[in-house]
Amino acid sequence: MSEIWAAAIHAFGEAPRPLAVPAPAPTADTVPIEVHAASFNPVDRLITSGSWYGGNPELPAIPGREGVGVVQADRGEWKAGDRVYFRTPAWEPGSMAQTVNAALPSLIRVPADLESTAAAAVGFAGTTASLALLERGGMAPAETVVVLGSTGAVGRCAVQIALRHGARRVVAVSRTGAADFAALSEPEADRVVPVALAGDDSGLGLHQRILEAAGAPVDLVVDLLWGTPAHATLSTLGAGGRLVNVGSSAGAELSLRSETLRSKPAEVRGHTAVYYAPEVFNAHCTSVFELASQGALSLPTEIYRLDDVTEAWDRMDRSPRVKVVVTFDR
Repeated sequence: MSEIWAAAIHAFGEAPRPLAVPAPAPTADTVPIEVHAASFNPVDRLITSGSWYGGNPELPAIPGREGVGVVQADRGEWKAGDRVYFRTPAWEPGSMAQTVNAALPSLIRVPADLESTAAAAVGFAGTTASLALLERGGMAPAETVVVLGSTGAVGRCAVQIALRHGARRVVAVSRTGAADFAALSEPEADRVVPVALAGDDSGLGLHQRILEAAGAPVDLVVDLLWGTPAHATLSTLGAGGRLVNVGSSAGAELSLRSETLRSKPAEVRGHTAVYYAPEVFNAHCTSVFELASQGALSLPTEIYRLDDVTEAWDRMDRSPRVKVVVTFDR
């Protein structure tokens, strides 16, 4: 049996390291992909922590839930040589390997002018943001959007996608404030108003700063923080406003008085990208790649070789502001 190189986790909670593993056997509903680039996401650490709610993977476990590579065999509409983006389910070996069997419904064509590393960086993060804004949030042009947690990959993508879809103003809330979007070109920069979180924020101050930055009641909030920031932001929503919760990095719980919701027709909506049908996910991902190929969507990215995958894993933990991508030339 032939072997390939992969990033493998040998014990729960540890970082991955290179390992020679058997090449995946072909199946009827998958196609082999020669992987050129794959990215890490926070969920990779959760799945390999040893306490994942979905059950522990078999060790050694290959992390990575998304990647970009070249189709190795004709299968249906896909031909050998096609460059594609693919996803791997959490309960199967991941994308951090030289060859991966990818499910046919997960394949998305990558534009010719988009680098594989760039596609791997924006794929899941950008699609999560797009689904939260447009599918779950129902964003309309000229609405005022708040992104709670604009520092991370999904938050950064949400700011840029909201701009491209005609947001009147985007309030970008993060610890670092204006530094996150200093590189935006005009006129986009004029429509992004940064708001910095304070370490001792009681919520009232944040509420006032967001309203001042928005200049009007808020239509839509993409929330990656929950906790006190979400509590403060809920009361900035206007009639028909929506808060779409995507994450909880500021706290898993929120104490909320009932009149906050009853005082106006506003909604709190949950969002998880994996619950969307493949055709819906793929349509949004295709749109994300089109924006990226036009230079309208990007993320700060650091690229590592497979030999340095342990360092790449540690880098992911040190800074959520940088997307970590691994390549597989050896």
